[in-house]
Amino acid sequence: MRQSLGIKEHCKVIGIVCRLVEQKGVDDFIKTANKIQKMRQDVIFLVVGEGEKRKALEKMAADFGLDIIFLGDRSDVPDLLAIFDIFLFTSKWEPFGIVLLEAMAAQIPILGFAVGGAREIIDKGGGILIEHRNHQKLAELVIDVLRDRTVYKRLASQGYSNLINNFHIEKSIKRLEQEYLMLTS
Repeated sequence: MRQSLGIKEHCKVIGIVCRLVEQKGVDDFIKTANKIQKMRQDVIFLVVGEGEKRKALEKMAADFGLDIIFLGDRSDVPDLLAIFDIFLFTSKWEPFGIVLLEAMAAQIPILGFAVGGAREIIDKGGGILIEHRNHQKLAELVIDVLRDRTVYKRLASQGYSNLINNFHIEKSIKRLEQEYLMLTS
């Protein structure tokens, strides 16, 4: 996959998977990518998804001179996630965020901004969310996690455990059944 996208083996891949709309904060992804690229040049950024903001976001990335690959809608998202080193979560609001569970399944550390349901998901492990939309702080966090393999591996492992222990379909069904039984008894 890396080869087909022209990504050199030594490069780190930081990506996002979302609709390219205001809610998803891809403009914040680009601003953070700009800060990261100033600190580390061996990074490639992937944006997977399509939406009304695509042209404006491509222009913004070009204006910053960033190496961002806009892939549009893809049917091979699991394969793409497999090449991510970091999933950068930049939504401005998010009631749940299924893509976070997909990143956890791929064992990718999630770094980003603390909003809505993302807090509840990540509080159980798998990433680090910061409270304020501070692009510099988020960029520094990305650099730190890429440097520290122990933290990187811990976040990836915790995310997968979080997914299995808290969001696996069988466990979700059992919790729902228990709630139902409590309500009906």
